[in-house]
Amino acid sequence: MAAIYHIQKGLPIEDQQLKEKAGIIGYSMLEQAALDIPVSPGFIIELSTVQSSEQRQIRRALDEGIQFIEKQTSRKFGDAGSPLLLKIWLSPSLIVETFPQVRYLGLNQPILDSLSASVAPDHVYQAYVTFMEDYAIFSQGIAQEEIEKVRESSAQAGPKALCEQFLTGVLKDFPQNPYAQLESTVYGLLKQYHADPMNQDIPAALVIQYVPHGDASSPLLRGTFTTRNIKTGEPQLDGKFAKCELLVPSGEEQSIDQLDTALLDELDVIAGTLEGFHLDVRQVKFQVENGKLYVTREKLVERKSMATKLRILSELQNENQISAEEYVSSITPKEMNSLLYSTINSKSVEGLTIVRGGIAGSLGATSGQVYFSTKNLLEAYWKAKSEDGDTNLILLKKSTYAEDVQAVEIGCGVISSEGGYTSHAPIVARSLGKPAIVYPDISYHDGYVTIGGHKVNEGDYVSMEIVSTEEPSVYLGKAELEYPDIEKNGVKDLLEKAKQFAMGIKILANADTPDESRQAKLLGADGIGLCRTEHMFHRHKRIYTFRDLLITRNAERKKNILNEIKTFLTDDFKELFEVMEGRPITIRLLDAPLHEFLPTNEEELEETMKQLPELSSEQSKEEIRQSFLRLEETNPMLGHRGCRVGISSPEIYDVMTASILEAALEVKTKKNIDVQPGIMIPLIMSKEEMYLIKNGQIMEGKESVKGIIGVIREFMKNSGLKRQPFDVKIGAMIELPAAALSAADIAKQAEFFSFGTNDLTQTTMGLSRDDINSFLPAYTEMDVWKSDPFQNLLDPVKKLIDQAIQDGRQVRPDLDVGICGEHGANPKVIKYCLEIGMNYISCSPFGIPIAILAVAQSNLKRVNGN
Repeated sequence: MAAIYHIQKGLPIEDQQLKEKAGIIGYSMLEQAALDIPVSPGFIIELSTVQSSEQRQIRRALDEGIQFIEKQTSRKFGDAGSPLLLKIWLSPSLIVETFPQVRYLGLNQPILDSLSASVAPDHVYQAYVTFMEDYAIFSQGIAQEEIEKVRESSAQAGPKALCEQFLTGVLKDFPQNPYAQLESTVYGLLKQYHADPMNQDIPAALVIQYVPHGDASSPLLRGTFTTRNIKTGEPQLDGKFAKCELLVPSGEEQSIDQLDTALLDELDVIAGTLEGFHLDVRQVKFQVENGKLYVTREKLVERKSMATKLRILSELQNENQISAEEYVSSITPKEMNSLLYSTINSKSVEGLTIVRGGIAGSLGATSGQVYFSTKNLLEAYWKAKSEDGDTNLILLKKSTYAEDVQAVEIGCGVISSEGGYTSHAPIVARSLGKPAIVYPDISYHDGYVTIGGHKVNEGDYVSMEIVSTEEPSVYLGKAELEYPDIEKNGVKDLLEKAKQFAMGIKILANADTPDESRQAKLLGADGIGLCRTEHMFHRHKRIYTFRDLLITRNAERKKNILNEIKTFLTDDFKELFEVMEGRPITIRLLDAPLHEFLPTNEEELEETMKQLPELSSEQSKEEIRQSFLRLEETNPMLGHRGCRVGISSPEIYDVMTASILEAALEVKTKKNIDVQPGIMIPLIMSKEEMYLIKNGQIMEGKESVKGIIGVIREFMKNSGLKRQPFDVKIGAMIELPAAALSAADIAKQAEFFSFGTNDLTQTTMGLSRDDINSFLPAYTEMDVWKSDPFQNLLDPVKKLIDQAIQDGRQVRPDLDVGICGEHGANPKVIKYCLEIGMNYISCSPFGIPIAILAVAQSNLKRVNGN
């Protein structure tokens, strides 16, 4: 006996074998029936049993199925008075582009005549044409071209004449008996399916269902809706319906909210049931015949905003239909990305030239006027500001340096042509949450550039969009933007739930401005894990003050400059402590090479002299030039930077430490805000460096080095404090192999390790993050590397980190360990960090939600044994 399943409640839909036997369409129908959804009555028969069973057994199975449908619908198969019309789906167990189907099976001349008495004859015959075409193509294997020839020959004659053409041509043996039609269609579909060798090992079934068709007294309603608005996520049915005669609309389409209230309520219940079961937006097709609702198809809505998906999950979790664990596990970090960044309104860029490609430096979208230097961008900004003009400006340069930070901060995006994901421009842009593209195909000319061969003048509008699912895009012209609201789109709620599964892991931000800190806090940061103080020296005109400090020969002036630096750094740190409201803040002492603070051309040198009249009176222009030239380096990233500055010029680290302490004390005593400062020493390579910078050193015949501890003691004495009012953690940034291999000795002085994986990757692998793109494609194509090593940690780097943590904790078991490089927002890297016992992750503000979600999901998988 052929295996047959009635589409009704009670079948074990959790049975994976049933899923395979019924196929995609059949199983969907069984699921709906199990959920009490009024699916169109029908039955399912396995294709394999049709092939293996005797014809009389198949006929008996079909008879049984037809009787089941007749009972459900009060109609009779082959009866002209109350005809039962059918649809047969071919339902493979794999998703295919289209599921073959034969519609309106059961139509013959007596039924056509009967229906034509109450329905427009052309509409009846149009259904007959549909039946014949489906039957010819999917059951009999007649080529589409043959059908089109018949259509063309009868194009002006109408559907009835077309039927006659089919019956006297390609379908001259077309059966009129409905049972013969059914049997012929079943065996025809079987034959056509197995004619393709690719289908031999793919199970399939036939799904046979009732097709509602209405009558003159009660027109058929046919409609389609999504279970909510696919763009906003609003839980309101979104769709249309129309009155129909068979398959032909007999009236204008109307919004679904124009349906009868009782019917609309029924559809609402169905929508909620489907979303609760599938945890996603569904598209539903339905028909209403004589007041009875039939759901004819439902499926996943592929194209929808992530805000919609997240809103569904949030509602289901709040209604306790899914657990917090399911909620947190149902959104991937990649999907989270699309909820955080602005996007371009697609209609606003219609007709604009588009250039695609390059490297996605920082996600998001923006639109503004483009400028080719920091100087020009700043001048344009202040001019627009004074005239109440458009201050949306984009910096476009070959590459950016420390002196360009202010332009990136003020601007709305940055385009560069040199470097890669971890070069200067993308790193700064990510920290600020601004879009960045590295696009190599840019040619630079006097007053204009060409991007991908297209000319762009300085001051022209360009727009850029970088999303995680597509290659970056640059539009030549102005675009409108759409901005996310994490309060409304569900991100904030998801993050709060996800943090329940952080299991003690802190998610910190790389942030050094009040705006970045506010953004990080809004996105769920537990504090700041990396405050890059070098960025503070580039705000406003402070870079000139620092240049003055580097080359002045006047001891009194140098002391005054240090006081000036102390004043503005103290103000900056106070703002950070106030914004973070008691959360920990780890401040990295100056790390950038001194080389980055030097004038890079004659124009900058003259501007420096203009801004520093006292220096100009102290030294001649040539002396100033030579003073700066002596500080220039061939390889500055391995030169005079990090703790080397603190040792060669200890007064710089002293004044920075004093600024941190004074800011923390003022915020604690005057604002009554708790403070948790941490001081991180960068580019450590030995225990001697760590000891010297932390503890200082008495120098015979010279001024002693205070060290951080000495500055703390001096601060307490000058403040009249007998006891330290707050703890100050002192730690090391591990970004050199030498530091990783000396971890046991360094841990004797360091209370925490923060792995700077950008520089650790560079120095371990002998790579330059600014130059890697010239050979990266070849390395990934030939599987030397699976991906960019500045986005995924390589094994040698991991081995150094593993060893450093193990050695450090043998000396100091309570050693806090974390990562603060650009790898910190990569879910794969986060998983590794948790596996080796790190305490915290620090990343750019817009990476915080990704990190929170990745930590929660990694913890849940570990707890559940996955």
